Amino acid sequence: MSTEETNKQVIPDSQTDLQEQQKYVENLEQSGFDFSLAITDTFINSIRDIGYKSIGTALDEEIDNSLQAAAKNIHVFFGYKKENTSQKKPDMIAIADDGHGMIPEMIRAAVVWGGTHRAESRSGFGRFGFGLPSSCVSQGRRFTVYSRVEKGQWQSVSVDIDVMAEEFRLNHKMRVPEPIPTDLPEWVRVYHEKQSSTFVDNFSHGTVVVIDKLDKVYYSTKKTLLDYLLRHFGMYYRNYLRYFNLFVDGIQVEPIDPLFLTPGARFYDRYPFRRDGKEETIIDPDRAEPLPPCEFDVKDKTTGKPIGTVKVRYSYLPPTFARIPENKLQVRGSANVRWQILKENNGFIVLRTGRQIDVVRPPHEITTLQNNDAYLKVEIDFPATLDEEFSITTSKQQITISERMWDLLKNAGVFNAFNEMRIKSKRHREELAAKAVAQEKRLSEQAMEDADKFRRPFEPNEDRLKEGDTRLKFKAGQKAEEEGRDSKLVQKELELETKSRPYKIAFEAIPGGPFYRPEQLGGQLVVHLNTAHPFFSHIYGSRGIRRNSQDIIEILLFVLANSELSAKGDIRRLYESERDEWSKRLSTALDSLDKWNNRDDDEEAANEMETSATALKPEDPSPSAE
Repeated sequence: MSTEETNKQVIPDSQTDLQEQQKYVENLEQSGFDFSLAITDTFINSIRDIGYKSIGTALDEEIDNSLQAAAKNIHVFFGYKKENTSQKKPDMIAIADDGHGMIPEMIRAAVVWGGTHRAESRSGFGRFGFGLPSSCVSQGRRFTVYSRVEKGQWQSVSVDIDVMAEEFRLNHKMRVPEPIPTDLPEWVRVYHEKQSSTFVDNFSHGTVVVIDKLDKVYYSTKKTLLDYLLRHFGMYYRNYLRYFNLFVDGIQVEPIDPLFLTPGARFYDRYPFRRDGKEETIIDPDRAEPLPPCEFDVKDKTTGKPIGTVKVRYSYLPPTFARIPENKLQVRGSANVRWQILKENNGFIVLRTGRQIDVVRPPHEITTLQNNDAYLKVEIDFPATLDEEFSITTSKQQITISERMWDLLKNAGVFNAFNEMRIKSKRHREELAAKAVAQEKRLSEQAMEDADKFRRPFEPNEDRLKEGDTRLKFKAGQKAEEEGRDSKLVQKELELETKSRPYKIAFEAIPGGPFYRPEQLGGQLVVHLNTAHPFFSHIYGSRGIRRNSQDIIEILLFVLANSELSAKGDIRRLYESERDEWSKRLSTALDSLDKWNNRDDDEEAANEMETSATALKPEDPSPSAE
């Protein structure tokens, strides 16, 4: 079954769902249910801490209900008390939809824990009947459900924790009141009038859930709450936003693919950035790289028949993906808005029938996730028929993957793909670090520039300048061919770069070559350090060497290189031959030093063993011991 067919199956036929509601409430009445909310008031206070991760995951429950009521438009919006003129933080939150609504008796049943006509349903989001009341009381101490069906009138049921606690104190019961005909609150009606074009049939049917007496909404301003909900809903319902419209305070939610593989999705290739007090849109050249997706069938343990298909997507994000463009070549740089999404989804992203539920970390014996793994994305989508393998909680916000399912994922190659991305990411970061070092002006380079200010004027070496220009043109041609660009434009860029940086340290690996090599590139003196020569591993790059010691070595080599390239004729050739000879003798001496160091280490180790043996030798027994 395709994702689109699965998603359509989640949204039921309106008439069928209303018939199921009627059948459910009739069964409740026949069973003598008296609509007791709970046995004691401690239940309702403890259920408030059921563990919703955020207001976003709590409101997901209301959106799920709206979707299963066949809503085409869903609005989440904020209300304020008259005295709250600053509107820094909302006093009320409403979730309104234009679904088929609920018959009056069902409104009453829906606010009771376990009240659902969809018990054990595998065709949609809801199964347990906990979502509506649990999510509401997790954010505020009172909630009211308003609903009406086609050709009906608005009816409401209100649940106030404080009022019901008092009722329990007096009567030892907590019963849900009967639904009453009512009008929508004025602030809800005002919002509807402004957004009337986004409600089908002029809101002649639908449901509104109002949560107030808010005491667990921790966002301090309307803006931070708004930004968070737009991001959260965009991710969690990304695969459903083609079937319905979702708004937060009048702003339409755009889909966000946390794998960044969906063209047109929010932040796929551009994002807002505030610079010098003005907001602009940045088009970022970094793109996510997809790996081939995979899917596999899961079979019933007893019958061996397939009961559901798990689908897996992957994406590799370059290490610079979350940086603003001007910081792409830095080891560290300012983050763009993508970073928040990467950080929130560092792990295996798990979806149930296309709706995101949780981000799961694999068991430690399989792998331990690091911060850099935020750039490696794995998405696992499973059907509702596999709920037991993913142990989805009643609040639909947490997944516990079974040991069997981890084995199936491993056999499907999921961890091999993840490790391949890890290796690629490590190599990519190392390359970036090397580029960053090459881009960064070193202290030794700056010191040489400063020293040039105190040099006496001298006749320029025409041969050296000509050689530098020739090399620069040759390098520009090579680079232009590799990058498919105009050679004149590349040459102009190199001329500007070399002019702004007259001294530069670079690295190369030439086995058997000299320990350093000077090069004149335009107006720039480049000293190439040979990473394959013992000089690099034993001296310049040895463990524990300090950066200022490296700076001193670099200055020494700059002086030697400058003298060599300024020399002419036989003197220049003498420098070159001597540099080769120095390199050979230096290599031999360092190898010899290694042997002496190893010999000293062996003698020291032998002395330590002898000392230890003496210390451990048992003493002669004393006469008294005999």
